[in-house]
Amino acid sequence: MLSLALPSAMALDALKLSMSMPNGAEAAPTAVADPVVAGSAASPNKVEDDLPTIPFVDLTIPPDDLWQRVRNGFSMQNLSGPLVTQRQAWYLNNPDSLKRTLERSRRYLFHIVTELEKRGMPTEIALLPFVESSFNPLAYSPARALGMWQFIPSTGKTYNLQQNWWLDQRRDIVASTSAALDYLQYIYEMHGDWHLALASYNWGEGAVGRAVEKNQRLGLPTDYASLKMPQETRYYVPALQALKNIIAEPQ
Repeated sequence: MLSLALPSAMALDALKLSMSMPNGAEAAPTAVADPVVAGSAASPNKVEDDLPTIPFVDLTIPPDDLWQRVRNGFSMQNLSGPLVTQRQAWYLNNPDSLKRTLERSRRYLFHIVTELEKRGMPTEIALLPFVESSFNPLAYSPARALGMWQFIPSTGKTYNLQQNWWLDQRRDIVASTSAALDYLQYIYEMHGDWHLALASYNWGEGAVGRAVEKNQRLGLPTDYASLKMPQETRYYVPALQALKNIIAEPQ
């Protein structure tokens, strides 16, 4: 008995094509699937294996380098000018002083940066104790300002920092940091400008408000650089900007 093998689907398609062609014409060769492109039983993942591996980076996890976290959170508008240049030159010409302050900050900076990130505040503020107290929680000024954030007694009481014979929370790192950030948020919302908020922290929000109103009456700009203010306050924000420049590009 003669056994006939059934033709494959590919052979049937070729036969139909040859029957439909005019006499003398040749059918085009049947396309054969490329096993590399289509995949084969021997190597079904050939193309995927050849692709480079893209590392997964979770941007919601803070980097291990604390200073990089500080840089990532910089969001204040930059200030430029001769006062910034002068303060930056002073810090760079006094590397021993800068190094001592940086070493002292290691005890407190992680907590401050973490609190700023929780509140969504600019991390430039983490550098403010450089300017205020050189990160010395026992610093005391002639104006009776005390602690790392240099609270005067009245402002400390306003922000619930206890002050009595046995305890002064202006020296307390956790309590004073919370109070300082509360105060800075308040004066930022008052002025809508971080440079004016910082000037208010140094000079007082009432004094800055009056200086702004005076410039408005005179038709003058009301930004930080345009206000008339005491020399200490005039250098205050440029000093912070100079530190920001150094931290941003330590090399």
